[in-house]
This record gives sequence, C-alpha cells and structure tokens, in this order.
Amino acid sequence: MSSYLFPIGYSNIFFFYSWHTSSDFIAPQICLIPSRSRNSTTTGHSPASLCCYFVGIQEAFAIVTAVIFKFWHRQSLLRSLIHALQPSHWRACITCMHRVPVDSSERGSRWPEQWPKRLETAPYWLNSQVGGYGKAAPEDFVADYKHWKDVVAKSYLSGVGINWSSIRNVMDMRAVYGGFAAALKDLKVWVMNVVPIDSADTLPIIYERGLFGLYHDWCESFNTYPRSYDLLHADHLFSSIKKRCNLVTFFAEVDRILRPEGKLIVRDDAATIKEVQGMAKSLWWEVRTTYLEDNEGFICFHKTYWRPNATETIKAAIV
Repeated sequence: MSSYLFPIGYSNIFFFYSWHTSSDFIAPQICLIPSRSRNSTTTGHSPASLCCYFVGIQEAFAIVTAVIFKFWHRQSLLRSLIHALQPSHWRACITCMHRVPVDSSERGSRWPEQWPKRLETAPYWLNSQVGGYGKAAPEDFVADYKHWKDVVAKSYLSGVGINWSSIRNVMDMRAVYGGFAAALKDLKVWVMNVVPIDSADTLPIIYERGLFGLYHDWCESFNTYPRSYDLLHADHLFSSIKKRCNLVTFFAEVDRILRPEGKLIVRDDAATIKEVQGMAKSLWWEVRTTYLEDNEGFICFHKTYWRPNATETIKAAIV
C-alpha cells in the first residue's frame, strides 16, 4: 500500500473485526502516521522520508503475523500470506517506494498544478527531455495541446456526425501527451489514454496531467473489463500497427472493443485509411465523414447494430 502513495499521501484503513485497537498497532508498523480514527476506520498519511521503513521491520512482521493468526487462522491462504510478509520481502519492496527528490528540478519534488490548470501546463521536469515529436519536450507539449484543442473544437464536436451526449467511455489508442483527452475536459466523458509499447514513453506526462493511462502492445488483445467503449480514436496507429502485426486481426480487436452504435475516428495516411475503410465496410459499418488532403486525412466510422435479415438452415448442423 505504501508503494502506491506519494510522500505525505493519505489513506484509509478499515478494520471489520471487533479488535478495533489493531489499527493502533499496525499503522505505525507500516509507517502510516495516524491523523484521525473513528469507529473502525483509521485515516493516516505516509511519511515524508523512507527512514521509518528501514527500522522495525522485524517488529512489524511479528505484529502483522499475530493479527493474521488471530483472525485468519482457518484460512487456506495463511501460509502464502506469512511467506509474502517475510522481512526479506519487505526490504525488497522498499526499493520500489517513492523517494523524495533532493534537487528541486527533479520529477516529484513539487506538487502538480491544481486542476484544470495541470492539463494545460507542461510539467516542470520536462525541460531536459526530448519530446515525442523530436522537438524539445515543453515545445512539443504546448503544440500538441493546441493542435488537439483546435481539432476537437473545429472538427470533432460538430463536423463528424457524432452525438456527444451519447458518448461516455472514450479511448485514445495512441495517446502521446494526452492532448486529445485534455481537449475533451469540458465534456462528460471518461478517457483511457493508451501508450503503445513501441512509442515514446510519455505515460508519466499523462499521469502528471491528472489523466488515466496505460501501456499496451496492440499486437495483443486489450483487456476491456469492465466496459466496452463508445468512441475509439486512432491517430496514425493503423499505419504503425501494420508494420508489426496483421492489420485484419487488429481490426477484429477494434471491433470487439467498440460497442454497437459506437464511433471510430482514424487519422492516418490515405493508403491506410482506404485499407481500413474496406475492412469496416465488410462488417457493415457506416462511413460518417471522410477528409483527405496531401495524402493525409481522417475518417469517422459508425458501428451499426447489424443483424442478417434472412435465416438460413445449415443442414450439416442438423443431426
């Protein structure tokens, strides 16, 4: 749990058993500084440094083991839990915890800007890095956000035949800085930003903006639990995918992820758009908008709720 929290981050611990005083024993041992206790809930924050974690590991192991024996002594998971809580394992986990940077220019030394300003402001730690488009990272960040604000305002909101009131779950299948998601901040939508594994590592920037995101290899299936998506956005993804994977297989995955009546926006070169259009039409998808200029363009598809009209009896299936 501590590895998930920033220094001085807050967490709630719930104790469902009658031994409510267990929070008084466990919280200090896992370096959670209690700030408030009420009924069976204790609220505390993590320490500003890691010094606490390097002392008392053996004592913490003894306390937590005692709690497990008191309440879970009949559970089949006891042995695996005790093994997982060995002090040697705890020491290994400490190396993964957030450390407070010493230099003020390092990532994590300052709190992000307040929402929604953090969406529009380049992180201070980008100054020494090269951007995803080859320029200096702060310049790339600003240009990317301006680009997607213009595209969304002048094209996507009114020019591609999308009823945004019916859109809830959106996926940017090739998010760079999360500019597309940031441009949708005034809409009531939830955006998942996906950073392909063969792209620049920009996921920390997406997180710094306060957005959701993850890494993914689009040559493999995408775990959509617990939802499918109303809108998929692919900016120069298909042309990149067909260099490594089977494009038909990838489009079948896109069809699985997108719910019926959903929309797919593809921005790519003309040849790739034509290829994708052929696959979409084979699935009875409708083309809502197409725009091409200088061998680049975009196309918007509507996934219909198509079903065959006539029924055909397959005699071979009848026994």
